[in-house]
Amino acid sequence: MHQPTGQSQSTTSSGIQVIRRNGKVTNFDPSKISVAMTKAFLAVEGGSAAASSRVHDTVRDLTDQVVSALTRRLADNGTVHIEDIQDQVELCLMRSGEHKAARAYVLYRERQNLKRQEEAAKRAETEGIPQEHRVNVTLE
Repeated sequence: MHQPTGQSQSTTSSGIQVIRRNGKVTNFDPSKISVAMTKAFLAVEGGSAAASSRVHDTVRDLTDQVVSALTRRLADNGTVHIEDIQDQVELCLMRSGEHKAARAYVLYRERQNLKRQEEAAKRAETEGIPQEHRVNVTLE
């Protein structure tokens, strides 16, 4: 997707706000999508993918597609939950035929989710909350 200004959508300001898992609202940063996708490709193709122009071009194009999909769904200055962004990244990877990278991305998300749950359980223990009063919530 070529931008007339020579600047990709992934580097332009969109006015979108992101609702983080902790409830904090921050500015949308498309470069975080690029980093996450690059890590997925590195997990599949190894460290040599970091220097691959094909990977860089693919990540740039897919990031632009995700940003376009989000901006189409949201009005200016709209808000989106981080999970919705990540779902859109998964969908984009799958639709583009990058199934191995999509799988690596999904597995990474699951590992991070488990890590957050473990950290929450440790915090609950240190704060003295009995097991029967703890609640685990998974956002989908």
